[in-house]
Amino acid sequence: MSESKLNKISIRREQKHQEILSVAAELMAIHGTSGVSLEDIAKHADVARKTIYNHFENKEALILEMVVPVCDHAKNYLKAANEIRNMTLDYIWTYCIELWEDKSLYAILLHRVNPQDLTDMDEYEHGFIYVFLELLKRIPELSQLEMKKLKVLAKVIYHTYIPLLQSLSSLENYDHLFRKAMTGLMNSLI
Repeated sequence: MSESKLNKISIRREQKHQEILSVAAELMAIHGTSGVSLEDIAKHADVARKTIYNHFENKEALILEMVVPVCDHAKNYLKAANEIRNMTLDYIWTYCIELWEDKSLYAILLHRVNPQDLTDMDEYEHGFIYVFLELLKRIPELSQLEMKKLKVLAKVIYHTYIPLLQSLSSLENYDHLFRKAMTGLMNSLI
């Protein structure tokens, strides 16, 4: 087989792989991971179930491929935050909006994964809460709060930002409304 033919096959395989991920993310965002089977994904992606298994060992592997990049992105964002001298809540809100708007990251799934569908989901959730905690600790006016309070704030951010963005995203200036709502929520908890 020629190299160009192999390249075309490889490109088509990658396109099909991304299409399956996209369909899976869309269905899981609506129904949660427990409400979607590999058969559902195959049907909506217009492929045979066997094709799903050619790309993913099982449902957990498919979910993992969508969740890990979001977590890697969070780690990289935290590293970049080390360079910021005057951290603010708005910086954290910008990050939340960035995650929401980057559809290739499938951030919405963080709130739709059933722990039975992804055995390490608790670790990923704790990792995200840790990122928010570290960002909060870098805000001068919050750095004096006791650790217990900062952990509560980090958990609230993690559990609130996706559902809030999801409910506001159809509104004009949703990002401004989100920033205002999250800041108000944080101020009421401090």
